[in-house]
Amino acid sequence: MFGKIIRPMRPMERGVVRFANEYIIDIETTGLDPENDLIICLGVADLWALKATIYFLDDPSKWREFQGFCRKRVRELLSRGKVWAYNCKFEAKFLQVPIRVNGYGLKELLCGEIWLKLKDAAWHVALRYELKANRCIEDDDIDGKDVPLLYLRDWCIYKDERAKYLIIDHNYRDLVRAYLVRYHIYRLSKKLLEEVSKCVAKPVIIKSILNSFQ
Repeated sequence: MFGKIIRPMRPMERGVVRFANEYIIDIETTGLDPENDLIICLGVADLWALKATIYFLDDPSKWREFQGFCRKRVRELLSRGKVWAYNCKFEAKFLQVPIRVNGYGLKELLCGEIWLKLKDAAWHVALRYELKANRCIEDDDIDGKDVPLLYLRDWCIYKDERAKYLIIDHNYRDLVRAYLVRYHIYRLSKKLLEEVSKCVAKPVIIKSILNSFQ
């Protein structure tokens, strides 16, 4: 019904931070409309094990089962810990899960001054913290807008293996890029915590919120 590929995640040579019970997800779809378009690829990054698992809809006739699998898989992750996505409104609609409210739902990775495309955001973080980032954050061979045609024509009709792996590689790269944005949130909250600790009257609520990003 679907393929499963596991890849290691080493987004930078040094300074890697692991986050227990935290995940990043990214989906590829045949379009922008959850009512009429399909999830064809689900990427899950485990931020403790630092590995990415990517599920791909090999058999388009099994699309209903795959949609159900993806939604069930993300709900399982939500029951285990924090699940992040970059601009998570898109994922939330397709996966039929809420954006985080009262501790449950997808967490948004757009943060602070980063209101950029994911690729640009990853470069911003790498430059800001002088990270020697993995080549995965560089340009890949396709953009998100190329995915529907690659899947519906090149894969579904012609069974072109190259098209399949272009989509998978694009998904993997976005997971690595999203990790760097999570790293930025960690560094930013750490700096703010240091400033809060200097205050005579320590704002407990703010400290608690910042701690949740560590």
